[in-house]
Amino acid sequence: MTEKPIRIAVDIGGTFTDLQIMDARDGAVRAWKTPTTPEDPSIGLLRGVGEAAGRFGFALDQVGLLLHGTTIATNAVLERKLARGVLLTTAGFEDVLEITRHVRRELYAVDPDPFPCLVERDRRLGVAERMRADGSVE
Repeated sequence: MTEKPIRIAVDIGGTFTDLQIMDARDGAVRAWKTPTTPEDPSIGLLRGVGEAAGRFGFALDQVGLLLHGTTIATNAVLERKLARGVLLTTAGFEDVLEITRHVRRELYAVDPDPFPCLVERDRRLGVAERMRADGSVE
C-alpha cells in the first residue's frame, strides 16, 4: 500500500473534541472523544489524535488526511464573546447589520426591541469599490 491508510475528521466543539478515524487497512471507522481545551483548541486536537493513535494502533506518520471543523466561531458569535474588531463592507451597506429584517415582537409594533449589533457603528467602514464575480475590482 503506497498511500497513507489513516484518515481523521475532527470536530472541535465547546465541550468536546470529537474524532472519526477511518483505517483503510481494515476498513474500520472508529470514534474518539476528548475534552476541548478552550484556552488553545489545538492542544485538545493534538492530544485527541495522539490518544486515538495509541488506542487504535496507528502511527502519526500513517495519517494521510486530517479534516477539521469547529463551532468555536459560531459559539463566540452566539455568546457575544468576540474580540473588538472592524467591519469592512461595500460603501453604503454599513448599516445593513443593524437594520436586520425588522424583527419585531408584533407585526405592527412601532417600538421594536433593539437588535444587538456585533460591530458598533463607528467601527463599520465602507469601501468605495466593488468586486466582480471573476475577482476583479471595479
